[in-house]
Amino acid sequence: MSLRPFSAALALAAALPSPSLAQDPVPVRLQYFTGGISRPTDVAAPLGDDRLFVTEQEFGRVRIVDAPGNVLPTPFVQLGGDFSHGGEQGLLGLAFHPNYTQNGYFFVTYTDGAGRLVLARYRRAAWSLQQADPSSLRILFKLDQPHEIHKGADLQFGPDGYLYMSVGDGGGSAEATCRAQDITTMHGKMLRIDVDKFDVTGTYAIPSDNPFVGVPGARGEILHLGLRNPWRFALDPLSGDLWIADVGESVWEEVDWADASERGVNFGWKVMEGPDCFTESAGCVGGTFPVCHDRRSASPLPLRSRRRLLDHRRRCLPRECDPGHAGHVPVRRLLLVEGLGRSRLRGRARRVPRPDGPAQGLDELRDAFGHRHRRSR
Repeated sequence: MSLRPFSAALALAAALPSPSLAQDPVPVRLQYFTGGISRPTDVAAPLGDDRLFVTEQEFGRVRIVDAPGNVLPTPFVQLGGDFSHGGEQGLLGLAFHPNYTQNGYFFVTYTDGAGRLVLARYRRAAWSLQQADPSSLRILFKLDQPHEIHKGADLQFGPDGYLYMSVGDGGGSAEATCRAQDITTMHGKMLRIDVDKFDVTGTYAIPSDNPFVGVPGARGEILHLGLRNPWRFALDPLSGDLWIADVGESVWEEVDWADASERGVNFGWKVMEGPDCFTESAGCVGGTFPVCHDRRSASPLPLRSRRRLLDHRRRCLPRECDPGHAGHVPVRRLLLVEGLGRSRLRGRARRVPRPDGPAQGLDELRDAFGHRHRRSR
């Protein structure tokens, strides 16, 4: 599925007041804000700053949009020569340190000249609030990519002060290896790192409560696993709950949820795509799926007419595809959207129960994502 970023205009989504988010849908409308930006992939801002900082995928630069909507002519930062773009490659993610006003740190994700996914840190320039210091570049890690697609590469700081990063499975056909279930690699995972401390790598530390810390061969950066292409995610600024928009293979698109207190949640790819068994991959075959549809015997109705929202509770994975746990692993799906990947939801969505709470519909989901409006692919 190709990357489809914003057009050359930015729009702001406004949620109109509603008497009760739990009962009434929240009307959302788009309002033109500014234009003249090329292939924007991310929008972020430091805490308390009325400017917007927008990443341009193809040109590898961050542009500043001031409060009235003017795009400043000089980029905030321009990536250097070790940069590649095209398709799903380029400048992809941006996040400002919670203490940006004091330390001037911000973080970006991009693909380098060798096609590797890079997480890097820059610092604001000492001579200008409108520019970054290009000499301050510090590489935190580079991740080899098996293909040019499925980067993920979204960035956010959580209420706990740690940096969260989504990483795609690296792409490939349905017969590709089961990277999203392999805890020895960061592909197909949600990562969580401490950028205020340094370990033996000299670039960042790993929080001690990450689930695979101390597991032989495992990557300690992993917080959750089993993701395909987590293009965008949101962290509730109060509760710390995690909401992930994961791009599907063919039939299902997902919004996945994990409570802030949970560690090592397995979202199932590529043993499952949504509620369907997805066992074509040799590295993922085996075991019994207790609650799972056979995707090959699905309804023959056209996908466009079968778009719907479903709640799928915890499921189990076979132990053959579980290198990090003993026995079966719970798999989480909160919201699944069936239909073409490029389609849009229309009409009023059915409310779906949160796994441990009251009825939850798109109105609450909009509110959960409301502090960060973006277009997915």
